[in-house]
Amino acid sequence: MAFAWYADCVIGFGVHLFVSLAAHGWHPAAWRLSGQPGFAGAAPFLRAARIAERGALDAVLLGFPTAPRALRASGRIDGLHLDPLPLAGPAETAGRFQRADLALDSADAAARFVELIEVARQLWDSWEDRGFVVDQSTGTFADPAHVHPIEHAGRFFTVRGPLNVPRPVQGQPVILHRDVPAAARADLAASAEIVLGAPATLAEARTARAQWQALKPGVRYIARLDVILGESEAAAAKRAAELDVLASDGRPRFVGTPDQLAAHVAAWQASGACDGFDILPAVMPLDLELFVTMVVPLLRARGLRPAGYAGRTLREHLQIARPPSRFAA
Repeated sequence: MAFAWYADCVIGFGVHLFVSLAAHGWHPAAWRLSGQPGFAGAAPFLRAARIAERGALDAVLLGFPTAPRALRASGRIDGLHLDPLPLAGPAETAGRFQRADLALDSADAAARFVELIEVARQLWDSWEDRGFVVDQSTGTFADPAHVHPIEHAGRFFTVRGPLNVPRPVQGQPVILHRDVPAAARADLAASAEIVLGAPATLAEARTARAQWQALKPGVRYIARLDVILGESEAAAAKRAAELDVLASDGRPRFVGTPDQLAAHVAAWQASGACDGFDILPAVMPLDLELFVTMVVPLLRARGLRPAGYAGRTLREHLQIARPPSRFAA
């Protein structure tokens, strides 16, 4: 499994499955019902990753909490999440990690983000696969003919390169973007390989996926889905009600049985609404365990999921081709 999109481009694979990890779960009241200690560091995340790996899920995602800052500041919900990349943080960290004179919602900020990704991609390519030699018999550590300064001079960045480490195993790391309004998609499409959306309806998902596919054929559109599972519809509804009475949760979500969730996933995939799902378990590890032990086998029975891992990198799991270095002859 890799830490950190089919019908049109990967025949016979099925549906991609990610899971976004949270210490107690994605429902704001999860911490009151999960039975886990208030803060256990990385342990819950490692435990959840092992559960996901047991189900051969494609990837686990780590990120910031999605609840508004005011709600987290109230002291009523769990605001503790692992912070994997503070430099790409939201508005509340802007003063510490981003240029104070560049508003996050400005056109300049969007342009800077696009240029940043392009600089990173050039750096990843600055070593060709043949550049890192390490031949002790000849004394050749690197072959200069296959290591390239990038000489980037853009509006926001001036970078000479090359990168100070060899080219990544995947050629370039898989680039995942959160979905943005339609007017802003064109700028991100060139680098997007996976788009993570939060559509409220199947129709909304189909529209978003079609628009991204028109901008970049082959891009994978992944729908985020909050999940509350139960052995019966009544049991799932009871769990949802118990959570909601402790804290409101206004996001669209799935509440039902494993069979119903498997049918939901299959229906969205068959209709062209998405290429996969990012599962947000309401309560950890309960809903993730139910998903892996009960839903995944049902998806395998439908021919929508493989029995295990065919590769060792995220690109191989997603069957996205490894890009060659742009500098390779």
